[in-house]
Amino acid sequence: MAAVINSQPGRARMGFWNAQIYQLAQKSDSPFHPLNGTTNNSNLYYTGQPGTVYNQASGLGTTDFAKLAEDYK
Repeated sequence: MAAVINSQPGRARMGFWNAQIYQLAQKSDSPFHPLNGTTNNSNLYYTGQPGTVYNQASGLGTTDFAKLAEDYK
């Protein structure tokens, strides 16, 4: 993912990106899609928290890489 973003013409190298990806994850049109929308809590080990951005089981969830590359500056 970083290599693809870094290879775009005219774009600076990503470097340390943790702070920025967590900021992007907070946006309403985030490139990250959390995997925690369950409401039945049927898993005995991890129940998920609907509406949260991050969880320990799946991190930030799935990523829309095209949107991430567009949003990352």
